[in-house]
Amino acid sequence: MAPQTTNWAVEIAKGRMATTKDEYEEMNSQMSRMGLKGAYNPANVYPGSRFTPSSKPTPEEVREKARLSSQKILSDWNTLRTIVQLHADTLEKR
Repeated sequence: MAPQTTNWAVEIAKGRMATTKDEYEEMNSQMSRMGLKGAYNPANVYPGSRFTPSSKPTPEEVREKARLSSQKILSDWNTLRTIVQLHADTLEKR
């Protein structure tokens, strides 16, 4: 009789993951045969997911984007505050 192998597609659906190196290698082998190339990769488990990163920016790029975004938010907030102050009397009557 042939040795029993674990069907990792079924086990993962039940919420079980590999706990030993041998289990991981068998799971990875089965997933590769199905075309997934590894169950731990979110891009393979959920292709097209909004949580899958589309780029990997450098820390400097992230800092620059954060700085520009915070400046825009604060400038928009100041504009909104000015508009509300100009129309405060009308808003209080309503």
